Amino acid sequence: MPDHPFFLLGLAFLLAHEMDAIKCKEWRLFPVTSGMGDEAGYRVFTGVHVPLYALLFWGLTGGGEDPGLIVALDLFFVIHLGLHAGL
Repeated sequence: MPDHPFFLLGLAFLLAHEMDAIKCKEWRLFPVTSGMGDEAGYRVFTGVHVPLYALLFWGLTGGGEDPGLIVALDLFFVIHLGLHAGL
């Protein structure tokens, strides 16, 4: 993983952004959670992110480095940034 400093920087930015997304109540943007109250939206939004983070970290550290996962996440970083720039 030390061979990918820009990936690690992107991952750090994404994780910080997702923490900020909770403060900004971004679950209101998603069709499934937008109709929920803030408490329920918070719980669902956070509850979905916990297993996603666990799978992400397991995929990055569990069985050796997976270049496909790193490339997929790089693409996700770019698409995610584009969505936010567009919104």
